Amino acid sequence: MPERGTVAAEAGPGGPAAELDAYVARVEDEVARRLRPRPGAGVLGPHADAVVGEVRRLALAPGKRMRPRWVRAAFGAAGGTAPLDDVVLLGAALELYHCAALIHDDVIDGADLRRGQASSHRWWADAHRASRWRGDADDFGRSVAILAGCLALGAADTVVAGLPPALQPHWAAMRTATVVGEFAELYATACGDDGPGVMAEVARLKTSHYSVVTPLLMGAVLAARDDLQEPLREFGEAVGEAFQLCDDLLDATGTSLTAAKSTGVDAAAGRSTGLLARLTAWEPAIAAEPDMVRRHGLARVLLQDPAVLGRVRSTIDDLLDRAGAALDGAALDPGWDAVLRAAAARLVQAPVAAVDAHV
Repeated sequence: MPERGTVAAEAGPGGPAAELDAYVARVEDEVARRLRPRPGAGVLGPHADAVVGEVRRLALAPGKRMRPRWVRAAFGAAGGTAPLDDVVLLGAALELYHCAALIHDDVIDGADLRRGQASSHRWWADAHRASRWRGDADDFGRSVAILAGCLALGAADTVVAGLPPALQPHWAAMRTATVVGEFAELYATACGDDGPGVMAEVARLKTSHYSVVTPLLMGAVLAARDDLQEPLREFGEAVGEAFQLCDDLLDATGTSLTAAKSTGVDAAAGRSTGLLARLTAWEPAIAAEPDMVRRHGLARVLLQDPAVLGRVRSTIDDLLDRAGAALDGAALDPGWDAVLRAAAARLVQAPVAAVDAHV
């Protein structure tokens, strides 16, 4: 077990924060390397890179790179030291997996904007219309997006296949949880079994596992610190639930300009969310409305009330407090421990600030 307090060998004068930024740059370089154009020969040559290029367009667009950051922070907090080759590869795999999830999620949601640009299915549908190709433009766009998402997922799996075997069970569990969580959300909406407890479990499966928990656990595995699995899991689940609640809040009250992605998609689809489940439990008038689209409308009005918005924020703060308490007493490198806690706080600050600008 690495000695508590060790710092990565490549530490610079900026400490963990500077190391984290340098690591993210390496991850982005690795993603770009994995998605280099591979021109084909013959009649299909000009089109051989089209799907890879679509993944590259979204994967390398500006983003938070949250999942690789959790990997690196957990590795450092666990006392992990250089070389960081496997840590970089894992970060790249998570970015590719995230890209696949975004592409497919936008198809499910019918969302038109992602990372400040056209979502995959929308971009290709627009290209189809502009080129006056045969067939239905929207069907074409969705089909290309499904293929691009599958390619990104395959690329992620290829990277992980070359990493230490101890990571493989975590990766497999994460993949399963993401799919089950997405289905559980659709099912909860369809059958009406969408109370706060159910939607909290949906958030745990759909968001917490792949966005926070699994990156943290795998970072600790790479540092050979199995003793940190439980505190990091508790931390990650609380942070992930807070993140999903913030994302629901931004979708309900923000704008596409501030979010850099489509907003209002849950309301348009009449889909259950963790935020809506909480508001429904708090407000009888919302619970009495059977139509989900109108229920979202009532919730949006209710969120204009500072007291209600304050209650949502208090819930988010409680989750962050729970996350911080999970790390108390764990044998973590102090500098990276601080990075983990600060990252959790920043994760909710941007959505809340965006909401403040429009509520």
